[in-house]
Amino acid sequence: MSKNNNPFVRFVRLAIIVGGSLLLPNAIWALCQDVPDWRYALLFGLAMALSWPRLKLPINSAEVLVFLTLLIYGSPAAMLLAAMVSVVTYRKLLKVDRVSFFVRLGQTILSSAIAGFILTWLLRPQSSLGPPTSVSLINALAWIAWIRFLFHANWLEVFNVIRAGKIWENFTQGHWVNSFISYFAAAVTAGIVSLIVKQQPPYVEVLSLLVITIFYFAYRHFKEKYIYDTQELSKLHLRTIEALASAIEAKDHRATTQAQRVQNYTESLGKALDLSEPELQGLRAASLLRDIGKLAVPDYILHKSGNLTKAEIEKIKLHPVIGASILERAAFPYPLVPAVKHHHEHWDGTGYPDQLRGEQIPITARILAVVDAFDEAYGDGTNQFAKDDAVKLLLKESGHKYDPQVVQAFLDKLPTFVGRTNGINPVSIPYALDSITPSLPVSAENSNGSQDRYLKEIRQAHQEGTELLYLAQTLSSTLNLEEAVAIIVSRISRLITFDTGAIYLCDEKGVSAYVAGAVGMHAEKLRQHQAIVGKGVVGQALASGETVFSADPASEFAGLEPVVQQVFKTMMVYPLTKAGRIIGAISLLSTHAHSFTMEHQRVIAMVEPLAADALFNSMTYLRTEARALTDALTGLPNSRALITYFDQESNRAERYGATLAMLMIDLDGFKQVNDTFGHQAGDTVLREIAMCLKKELRAGDPLIRYAGDEFIALLPHAEESSINDLIARIQKYLEAYSILLNGIEVHIGASVGYAMYGRDGHTLDELMKVADEGMYSNKAQRKRQIRPKLVHPSAASETTTEINISLKEAVAS
Repeated sequence: MSKNNNPFVRFVRLAIIVGGSLLLPNAIWALCQDVPDWRYALLFGLAMALSWPRLKLPINSAEVLVFLTLLIYGSPAAMLLAAMVSVVTYRKLLKVDRVSFFVRLGQTILSSAIAGFILTWLLRPQSSLGPPTSVSLINALAWIAWIRFLFHANWLEVFNVIRAGKIWENFTQGHWVNSFISYFAAAVTAGIVSLIVKQQPPYVEVLSLLVITIFYFAYRHFKEKYIYDTQELSKLHLRTIEALASAIEAKDHRATTQAQRVQNYTESLGKALDLSEPELQGLRAASLLRDIGKLAVPDYILHKSGNLTKAEIEKIKLHPVIGASILERAAFPYPLVPAVKHHHEHWDGTGYPDQLRGEQIPITARILAVVDAFDEAYGDGTNQFAKDDAVKLLLKESGHKYDPQVVQAFLDKLPTFVGRTNGINPVSIPYALDSITPSLPVSAENSNGSQDRYLKEIRQAHQEGTELLYLAQTLSSTLNLEEAVAIIVSRISRLITFDTGAIYLCDEKGVSAYVAGAVGMHAEKLRQHQAIVGKGVVGQALASGETVFSADPASEFAGLEPVVQQVFKTMMVYPLTKAGRIIGAISLLSTHAHSFTMEHQRVIAMVEPLAADALFNSMTYLRTEARALTDALTGLPNSRALITYFDQESNRAERYGATLAMLMIDLDGFKQVNDTFGHQAGDTVLREIAMCLKKELRAGDPLIRYAGDEFIALLPHAEESSINDLIARIQKYLEAYSILLNGIEVHIGASVGYAMYGRDGHTLDELMKVADEGMYSNKAQRKRQIRPKLVHPSAASETTTEINISLKEAVAS
């Protein structure tokens, strides 16, 4: 049902016509009782002249004269002038739609009457005191501009927006603001002119109007040229959009007229539903670019001949969002993006991407959804049965997937639409924008199998070269292992159809291999898998260095969840080799039996050298980086790693307002251990002490060997009371802990100081300074003593005594 046939709409239109019919005779009678001077006739004639060309200006010149008449001569004169301006402006509409013509006329008369009443009411205190004040005049002008704007805008849209409480939203998004500014500017201009008219002699008015008229016709000339140039540029933009759409759609290499049909359907339906010109422009462009987001969907999903998997359906559902993101960057001057983003939304809220329902869905998206569904079912119009099926589909889904009013309007105009599209000739550039329905299989290849086969081979050869070039370029620019794994798997997915892909990397000993990255079905579960070299499908490939394909993966995943063992029917494993050494493997899994062939092995063989080089370099870099940041003696992070750890923890503390403490730990008497027992024994002590300290700290607390016998610990989320307890616990534990050196038990103590992030400083140097001072203060207060003793005292008592004396003297010194 058209929106003009709505009972409420019919009532409002009738009320406007009746109201205008009653007010206009009263205005004429009032003017007859109090005839205006000759200046009103001048304004009247000028308004008629300016209204005839229907030239769009930043400020409506005829509207300026209506406001000026309202300010000088009052409401009756303004109503008559506005009515005649409306008659001249909408004269062509009288032949097409008389009711709409009289509605426009009634709107004009009513708005002038209401504006005159408001003006009189707002300016009544100044009626006997001469010109009103600037503030009151501007306030009055704003109100009458608002009234005129409301009545001359799409009043039905205005009513719906007010009823929905979205006035501010429409203003902020620019739907109304430009139009209102034009009316307000016209009102202000009229206000300024009215003040001049009341203070200057009559000939100034005549000269002013003459200047305005000359300026108007000069502007009209240049405006027409500008409009012509703009239209040509707009046509160029549309041709560019069509070329872009053609390039995108050529992926399937099928000659069809789908894009032109959809464009004709949508534009005709948009006009039938009284869409505004910007909405129509957006609809034209959206009919061509609605599926541009499919650029981000792998070809194997778009062209898959069977049912789509759940993961593939989710990938398909991303294309409206991606398409909207692409088009947002172009900043089109009409509402194109909402139609592209939401043309897969359903009327009942079950669509995607945002599950909008009802009138939350933009009208352009609702139109595009109906047209897209019809054209997908009807095709090129050569099959009458297909047309009947398409109509049945729309009626069945009306109220569920599609807007019932849009469906009805489309079906009402369908004979006209089909007549227009049947004359379209096929174009040389192929179109193939598939509207994927997840619950149904994608249509198979067309009957021209031989040509399709050749085209497929050509397309595949081109795609292989492109993907390998991209793979070489991207992998050569990264040493990040995770990024390299993601790039390799994603590129393989563009060449081979599989359900899950994973990359295994061998450990340094070559005994086992872990999953460095996985994508696809059950990828998260697969990342938990570890392959043993020589066992299972992956292990056999790693041990032999030969490709394994069409193998049963059930035995490989025996330790994982049953669903992983049951869903995959076949797998292919291709070893990765670098300098004669196997470093890992590429594993592809499928839910279908016998999915992988020698052709797939050929494709992987092309990828393998690039992948192996990139992964080997990334692993080497990762290990080198780890060694550079690790203390070789204790295995703890070293002083270079301290900066990284501190930056991470301090940023986290700032972001979440959490606490962060730093402990500075210095071993007591360690130098004497080195001097007495040698540096090798000192290394043993440091390793033992490092393990002791790690035991006393929480699992996530970074412990760094800073220098020599100094350690630094970072304690996120630590309270000051717990820090004191921790220090006491560390010191007690170390004093009780004994290390046996050459038959002697050695006890090492520790002096500890701490600093709190924020309170004691914000930089690493500031916290280290405070913690260091606290450590030395603690050292001065502590009783430092190392008590070495022989395991067998009778064996060497003199030596024991000598060592005791030596250590005590050293500590004392």
